[in-house]
Amino acid sequence: MFKRTIIFSILTFFIAGTPAFAKKKSILPSEQSVYHNNQGITVLSQGNLEKAIFEFQTAIELAPQFAEPYNNLGLIYKIKGENDKATEYFQKAIGINGNYASPHSHLAAVYLTQGRLQDALKEAQRAVKIDPLMADPHYNLGLVWLEMYNKEKKQKYWSNAESEFKKTTVFNPNLELVHLRLAEMYRQQGKYDLAIIRYRLALNANNNPETWKTLGNLYTEMGDPFKAQNCFQKAIELNPKIEDAQLQLGLFYLQQKKTDEAKAAFEKVVEQNPKNEKAFFNLGVLKMDAGLFQEAIDYFKKAKEVNPGYADATYNMGVCYLKIGKTDQAKEEWEYTLTVQPDYARANYNLGLLAAKNGKVEEAGQQYCNFLKASQGKFPTEELLAKQFVEEQKIKCRN
Repeated sequence: MFKRTIIFSILTFFIAGTPAFAKKKSILPSEQSVYHNNQGITVLSQGNLEKAIFEFQTAIELAPQFAEPYNNLGLIYKIKGENDKATEYFQKAIGINGNYASPHSHLAAVYLTQGRLQDALKEAQRAVKIDPLMADPHYNLGLVWLEMYNKEKKQKYWSNAESEFKKTTVFNPNLELVHLRLAEMYRQQGKYDLAIIRYRLALNANNNPETWKTLGNLYTEMGDPFKAQNCFQKAIELNPKIEDAQLQLGLFYLQQKKTDEAKAAFEKVVEQNPKNEKAFFNLGVLKMDAGLFQEAIDYFKKAKEVNPGYADATYNMGVCYLKIGKTDQAKEEWEYTLTVQPDYARANYNLGLLAAKNGKVEEAGQQYCNFLKASQGKFPTEELLAKQFVEEQKIKCRN
């Protein structure tokens, strides 16, 4: 949250800095001082913080009662995480011009990072009162309300945050970050139509491949795979190396039984990131579905090497070993699965089947007991068979 606050403050500073300066009527700075302040803004936008500091300090030296360079220095120290220095400069700007909204807004953001919510609320509300048409104070006020909601779970705080973020986008419709924050809020509430609108508005502000990917994930969550596919493809068009979008596109093709397209997508993921266990796993699933069990095992092994706790990969490896007649290896993989995920019901059931087949009644019964405890209605047919075995063999389930 706080990192985003900083980015947003930089953004609005360049948009709103001049109107805030125009409010100062009592003492007019020299042209030279204004020049150095503007130079500081230019080099700050280029990421040169040290040169920006020099320019703002020069502006202050030439006109000590010029509030804006104090505010700008505070902004730089806020970016650098030096909150005490940032606070000092914001307070100096406010001391020179108490009706200057920007330092109040930035000071609210600093207090928010320090957990001083009431102080942050006071400063943000003050900034909004001074300049109700400036986007930045509304955003920071929204962040304060949202943090207060996170701590106290009062619905009015959530509503206040939503209202302030919406006002922010009214006063500056091109703020991608605020649209995204509203989209995530709506998504949490299950208001998917409103979330989609905000994602689209964010894309209007910045055609960001990450936003397309996130929108695709939302459509997947909504059960609309074809719209999700379109979003993932757009993300990949903008950035072919966007790993998660490639993976999600592969999953779409897998669901649609388009095995060649799915394989190509997963292979691209592996090419970009040889440590992506999900891509290896899904390549294994493709081979498994095709009956190529040894090739599937090789992919599941790679997934396990990357992530030793990947229970689905080790379970599927056990199934493949069973299919090619390697029962001991299957048993070993299912036992391993239970070490990384003790409630993996299917592993318990299959180990029960193996034990029963080998005449190990008590062992089979306890595996079925564990299966029944973990399955919780997910596998009704297997649950019925397990219950019958436990009852017929008079197995006493151990806790």
